[in-house]
Amino acid sequence: LRHSLVRDWPLVESAIAPLGAMAVALLFGASDETAIDIGFWICVGSLGAWGAIVAHREHASRARTAMTALGCAALGLLLVALKELVS
Repeated sequence: LRHSLVRDWPLVESAIAPLGAMAVALLFGASDETAIDIGFWICVGSLGAWGAIVAHREHASRARTAMTALGCAALGLLLVALKELVS
């Protein structure tokens, strides 16, 4: 059990920011749908940010870093669109 928790902990960590944003939105009176949208865009932004971080660590140019960040965010959007298409 401990090994599984350690192995899967990054999955739990990745959910903290969107869940926190959703909780704050709900506390301020946002509808469930609005809170979900906020959580969704936090996830897309996180993917873009991680893409930019990776590109920066690889010493990419600013243009390449921006393209990588946009590409990562676009892949996240594509996955959500495909899930919606299938379900």
